[in-house]
Amino acid sequence: MDIAYQTVSFFYHLSLIAWLGGIMTIGFVVAPILFKTLSSRAQAGEVAVRVHRRFAVIELVCMVILLVSSALILRLWENMDTPVVIRYLLIFDMVVLAVFHSAVVTKRLRLIREQIQFDTVTESDPKLLEFKRWHKISVIIHVAILLSGLGALFLS
Repeated sequence: MDIAYQTVSFFYHLSLIAWLGGIMTIGFVVAPILFKTLSSRAQAGEVAVRVHRRFAVIELVCMVILLVSSALILRLWENMDTPVVIRYLLIFDMVVLAVFHSAVVTKRLRLIREQIQFDTVTESDPKLLEFKRWHKISVIIHVAILLSGLGALFLS
C-alpha cells in the first residue's frame, strides 16, 4: 500500500474517531458527572457551556480534516460503489447537522440561557420549557451525528 494513501487514510480515521469520541465523552461522561456533582444546575450548565465551546473548535478541525481527506481518498483511490456513496452521504449528514447545530441551535440555547436564572426558575417557566425543547433538539442532533459517524466508520 502506498504511503500517500496510508497518510490520508490515517487523518481521515483520526478526525472521524476524534469527533465521535468527543461526542461520546461529553454526552456519556462529562455532562452527567457535571450535573450530578456540582452544587447547582447553573454552575453545571456554565461548565458544560465551556466544555462545548472548546469541543466546537475540535469538531470544526475534525470536520475540515474529514472533508479534505475524504475528497482526496475519493478522487485518488476509490470508485463510487454503493458503500462508498453511503459513507459519503453519512459524512455529509454529519457536517450539515454540525453546521446547523452551531449556527442555529447553539445560538438559540445561548440566547435563552441568558434569560434564565437556573437555580430559581420554576419548572413551568416558559423560557425553561423553551430551553428544554432546544436542548432536546441539540441532543437529537448529536445522536444523529454520532450514528452517522459510526456508520461512516463501519463503511471505511
